[in-house]
Amino acid sequence: MLAATLAVLPAADPATDRELATAAARAAVRDGGLGGESGGPGVTAEHRLFDRLLGRADPLTAADLPRPRPRPLPRPVGAAPVYTAADRPGTLPVLDAVLLASGSLLVACGQAGARLLAPDGRTRAHWDTPTDRLVLADHGGGALLVTEHGPDLLGLAHLDLATRTVRPWTTLRARHLAPSYDGQRLIAAADGGIVVLDTTAPRPVAVWRELGGEERLLGGITRTAGGCAALVRSPSTARSPLTEVWRWDLPGWELRARQRVDDALTDLLSRTDPADTPDPVALAAGGLLTVEPLPAGLLDPDGGIASEDRTVLRWTSDLPEAELTVDGRALIGPAADGDHWALTVPTPEGTGLRAYTGTGPCSEPGPTVLVPNAAGDRIGVRHHAGAVTYWHRSGRVLATSADGTALLANVRVTVR
Repeated sequence: MLAATLAVLPAADPATDRELATAAARAAVRDGGLGGESGGPGVTAEHRLFDRLLGRADPLTAADLPRPRPRPLPRPVGAAPVYTAADRPGTLPVLDAVLLASGSLLVACGQAGARLLAPDGRTRAHWDTPTDRLVLADHGGGALLVTEHGPDLLGLAHLDLATRTVRPWTTLRARHLAPSYDGQRLIAAADGGIVVLDTTAPRPVAVWRELGGEERLLGGITRTAGGCAALVRSPSTARSPLTEVWRWDLPGWELRARQRVDDALTDLLSRTDPADTPDPVALAAGGLLTVEPLPAGLLDPDGGIASEDRTVLRWTSDLPEAELTVDGRALIGPAADGDHWALTVPTPEGTGLRAYTGTGPCSEPGPTVLVPNAAGDRIGVRHHAGAVTYWHRSGRVLATSADGTALLANVRVTVR
């Protein structure tokens, strides 16, 4: 409360006021705010008060202070929060987005370039480089801006967030890029395998390779700072190939697990039309997440007849198999970043999208994200610096704390 009071009532002496404002701003960052409820209606007002403190604080200190993040609130057992994005689409498309430790949002807007946004949606910086995807450095100080030039042809540029400059780097033939990197080594899917590239070299230099040849990479690569995983098909002594989830420790690429998932995939395809089955995803901690749509009128997992559309999520890993049934029929596979996932289904009235979210195998979903007046593309997910960012192509971005108890940002992306 003292910091909030100082924001409104400055001291009479300018030197004393600067000292008090600096101390109060530091305390607000340390304590996660000036006293407003996490994610509540007072958050915007707190941001204004904090900006007042920064305007009177020591300029060097103010330049280095991030915006306060609300501390997570205890969540009752079985109660998962529901967050609703802005009700109207933005004026710019959003193809990727991530909340940075500073509180700013880095957003990929396709041919409209990349933008750095304040938590209230105002544009802090804009780069004209067409950006379809972001590959964020683990330290958060930079990113690779990815432009899709065509099938398996990607343009990459270095973005330095400290100097806010972009430097073109290379054009790369690759089918998929891991969504994050350690600031030096980029993991790419190319030639049926995995190649690790040194991004500090003037041109791409392969410093490590995995798979290739008879062992083929299926789908994409999920990564965290400490490990990554991918779905791999290998030859077997039997006539049918072997399908496994391979998991490596990083940065040394020690192979830690090979989890066979043939039975899970065969079982899934025996109950569904392969053309209507969403693609499975591997999670960074290992294991496979598969999705089985259950249209109304079919048998549900309990043996009854489903009266409404539902979807079953199943995890196959070294742990006992986990299963979760949610309302709505998924038409596309889940989005995943590391061990965080988001499954998109249409809302019951058909006017928007709902994403069930979680981390790894779970018997109950985490936060639910609603995007009104949206259709088509799934809701994406990114995890970085203790926050999870959800975005949709219609120009809405929403971010929460990693446990989902605090709303950190909710913006509609526009040209302003």
